[in-house]
Amino acid sequence: YQNDLATQKVFLELSDANQLLFLNRYGDIGEDVFRVFRNHPKLISDSIPYLSNPNLSTKIALLTQEEQLLFITKYPPSNVTYFNKFIADPTIVPIYRNYLKQYVPLKQANYPRLTNVIDVFSEYQLHGKKLYEKVMQEVETLVNSGASNKYMKRFMLKSGFSHQDFPDTIFLRDNIDDKQLKEFLKAPKDKFGNTLNEVWIRDIDPNKSGNMFDIEKIRAIYFNFENGAAKQIHPWLEKRIIAHMELRVNNKWLVDDFSIKLTGHIPGIHAEARALNALLWDLQSKNITISDDLLTKILGCNVRYVGKDLMPRCADCFFITKGINIIKVN
Repeated sequence: YQNDLATQKVFLELSDANQLLFLNRYGDIGEDVFRVFRNHPKLISDSIPYLSNPNLSTKIALLTQEEQLLFITKYPPSNVTYFNKFIADPTIVPIYRNYLKQYVPLKQANYPRLTNVIDVFSEYQLHGKKLYEKVMQEVETLVNSGASNKYMKRFMLKSGFSHQDFPDTIFLRDNIDDKQLKEFLKAPKDKFGNTLNEVWIRDIDPNKSGNMFDIEKIRAIYFNFENGAAKQIHPWLEKRIIAHMELRVNNKWLVDDFSIKLTGHIPGIHAEARALNALLWDLQSKNITISDDLLTKILGCNVRYVGKDLMPRCADCFFITKGINIIKVN
């Protein structure tokens, strides 16, 4: 850094203490990462406020070196609004990390539509086998009941989530019946069940008046469509939903127009999020700490009713539940 013509000026302007602070984190890096500093030397000075705050530094360290530089580039300390937000709550840094890269457009992803229990067991072992079999059993039950495709499309899919240490405890959800949801939006009730004198709308424009990008409205839907502990959004999940809505409203997520149209424009209420919410409350009742460390132990499975095929997460669900594997898809 000191001898390279591209980086020496910014590096040498740091105090001795900050040079050491910087080198402790970025002194031993690969050529690809160093090239980023050479091309954007201001990253050297921009990194110091992150590294000098112990809580922020700890959270930034959870990211790969490439992600750290992307993060600091997107949210430099000069962006006071976001930087102060991270100082106030460093735990949201890993959430915002999820939005650094482009969402893979569903038209281009080529996810498999079908699988079988042998392939699932091979990739996800007994945990995946039990989850997949349970979700498929639920789908088959409705399909074999003689329900019409038109009726099944109102619920769209069956989603199941479970934890690898408790593979027999599976939480299942459909999407909320679209017919019931439309009626609810015309005469909504709050999170205490009181009818409101207003109309809520689903709109692709997150800044349109009356839209659903409002955590109070999401809380109300959980209260009115869920049961037991799941009538409340778990704090860990709610923090993700709030961050997601803010980034979507400010157009800070990298999602193609076609994928946006498939979201439904009410973040956090699809089957995946609600199944995960029920699972989180159950795990907490078992005295398990709810944190990002859990994500690799949780597995999800989405199967569409019409066609009985695997269904990827929409862009909303993908970001809100990112870090959790969904069998064979995103």
